[in-house]
Amino acid sequence: MNRPVTSGWLFCVLQVIATPGWCAEGPAEWAPAGQEFAVDALRPQCGWITEAEMLPGQWKPVVQPNLAARIEDAPELKLEDVAPPPERCWVGRRPYLVPNPDGRSWDMVYPYFNKYGGVQEVVIHDFGSGKTDRQVLSTRDGNSVLTRERIDFHMQPSFYTEGKLVFEMYGAVLFIVYDPAANAFVHGIKPFGDEVINGRCVLGEDGRIYGLGWPRDKSGLVAYSFDPKTCQARRFEAFGPSNENRRELYAEVRMRGSWIYAAFGAEPWHLAAFNFETGEGRLLATTREIIGDYQTIRLNRMSGGLSGHIRNAASVEGIDDFGRDEFAFWLHEGKIYARTSDVPPWSDQPAQRDAGPRYHWQREFQVWPRDFSPPSPPPWIEEDSGRPDPQGRVELRYQPGGQETWRTLQYDVQMYPGLVRLLTEINDHVLFATDEGYGQQVFYDLSSNQLKRIGGTLSPYSFGFCRDRLYVSGYPGSQMIQYDFTRPLSLRQESPNPKRLGTPSSDTHTPLGGTIGGADGRVYNAGTTLGRRRIGGGMGWYDTTTGQLGGFPLEDHRIFWMADAAKGQYIVLSSKCDGKGQLFVWDTQTHQFRHRVDPPHGATRAGPIVEALPGLVLGHTDDSHDGPLLYGFDPASGKVLWTRSVPSPPITAFSQVRRQAYSFRRGPNGYIWTFFGKTLVRIDPRNASVEPIGRTDPAQLAFAKGRIYIAGGPMLRRIEGLSTAGP
Repeated sequence: MNRPVTSGWLFCVLQVIATPGWCAEGPAEWAPAGQEFAVDALRPQCGWITEAEMLPGQWKPVVQPNLAARIEDAPELKLEDVAPPPERCWVGRRPYLVPNPDGRSWDMVYPYFNKYGGVQEVVIHDFGSGKTDRQVLSTRDGNSVLTRERIDFHMQPSFYTEGKLVFEMYGAVLFIVYDPAANAFVHGIKPFGDEVINGRCVLGEDGRIYGLGWPRDKSGLVAYSFDPKTCQARRFEAFGPSNENRRELYAEVRMRGSWIYAAFGAEPWHLAAFNFETGEGRLLATTREIIGDYQTIRLNRMSGGLSGHIRNAASVEGIDDFGRDEFAFWLHEGKIYARTSDVPPWSDQPAQRDAGPRYHWQREFQVWPRDFSPPSPPPWIEEDSGRPDPQGRVELRYQPGGQETWRTLQYDVQMYPGLVRLLTEINDHVLFATDEGYGQQVFYDLSSNQLKRIGGTLSPYSFGFCRDRLYVSGYPGSQMIQYDFTRPLSLRQESPNPKRLGTPSSDTHTPLGGTIGGADGRVYNAGTTLGRRRIGGGMGWYDTTTGQLGGFPLEDHRIFWMADAAKGQYIVLSSKCDGKGQLFVWDTQTHQFRHRVDPPHGATRAGPIVEALPGLVLGHTDDSHDGPLLYGFDPASGKVLWTRSVPSPPITAFSQVRRQAYSFRRGPNGYIWTFFGKTLVRIDPRNASVEPIGRTDPAQLAFAKGRIYIAGGPMLRRIEGLSTAGP
């Protein structure tokens, strides 16, 4: 039976491909689009059920006594494959460089991977011999790989020692060793099994690698060392306090002589010292119960010792009178001293910074011996030139060591299938989809069966439209990119399209709340932190007129949903909070919050929201007294107008909201689409009546060519037998 469907922002998981609704015939043939690919119009397929104004006092809900049974009895929806998914291949901005044994040439070590901790294919190029090799380090299975342990090069330190490049990894202590003499990684060593978690390591003056971590149960701290000559490791007995919240994020580790000093968070943070000669461990300082960040405890290597500071200090070993907001200290021979001047306790002269060598050509977090000097000029690799094009071709631009002539190294890398994670329509025949993480973004032209692949530039969380342009917001930093459909779409042109706009000042990581164009010409996004430095959210914006970015944080309130209303005059934010979430109404005319409103009585969060009728907002929450509710809200007055009971509560878990799996969306005919549990429902905004449509795993929907398309799987898919025709 054909039934009119207009879609909500929803997400569908992989299991749907195993259901009986999977289309056995497979998708039609799709061709890659060329440079001439263009979007002829920007027309999101969302409309109004009525253009007539409804006064807030006239808006009333209906009662549906048998709704729960109708939802439960909804038929299974069948899905059919339509088109291939975005692909992915992640890579850092620069490769690792390591000198060859003869000192006259260098190796390039460039990891490519399908996800953090996933398949690691490394391209190895010897600039001396001109030979290019590949090595697969880890796929978590198979016997031909270096190790089946989890390998992740993202933001991981590497240490050049004994003529080799040694990497530490997140998680259980694991060392990966690259030998330029073999042009290969030669060891993947997990010396303590799963019993010791790596906190952070440092390169000692004797060429060994020293680290401080903790037992798997976090019952203290554990020191260990690794000898790159023998590839043997040693661990010591645990010491110090337990902390179930301990983690490696923002950790600080430094070493002086036989003493290693380390700071680990969180809630609280601990500053500890350990002596590798005597085996003695000491707790030097503790903070209050805070999450903290990279400024909570800072350590700086100085001539003769270390300096640093600790914020929100709760205790300092041997010192009773200390600055609790920020305490400056010296570290020497395993002890902590108050720092009141530039003269340290071990000298009568001011201490000087003693930072190790760092070079403009190196990859981030590469560590060299303190007496290291490049034996020959290394090649200069152009930043980001190692990124593959959508077909996996790489044209890496470089200058040979000591030369100014540019050359190109060409090679291919593996492109991995991704997911259709987020989905929307650009107009009635072009869809736009993003992969998970840093995978591709893809335009699908349903009229010509052409697809335009664009390399990933951020990890998308939401997207929206403003003044005929598409804006995508994502991690890190809730940054925005802009697609301008009047220009060719490509990252490999003088003026890349999409264009990176920058990071708003909202102090958030993940803009899952949404990306919305306001009546003031600003593009707003809102979201939440990841709890790394604080608990809360914020709202940011990009001004399309001035090109300026702005925003502000919101303490405690994490913005999970947002909507515009009254032709973009109001931007409504819906938050989660440990106390009680709220609705925030931002007025784009005054650039101030017009209202901050509690959700309906008994509810702790306002839940998903959408402009259902011109100027009026529909929400979905869970009342502790009356159970799940739909409610009507007037942004102009800041009043909740009505509530009505429904059988299903909103799904508000971060993992589902980030996929837009249960969000509302207004469809082509003005009906509101969402999921109640696994049942797709259509809501009449005039009276909040709910019509069950069918059951499938929730996912973001899009409307084009009169059909309903669904995200969430390894292919672009369509709901079989449903159209967007009138009700």
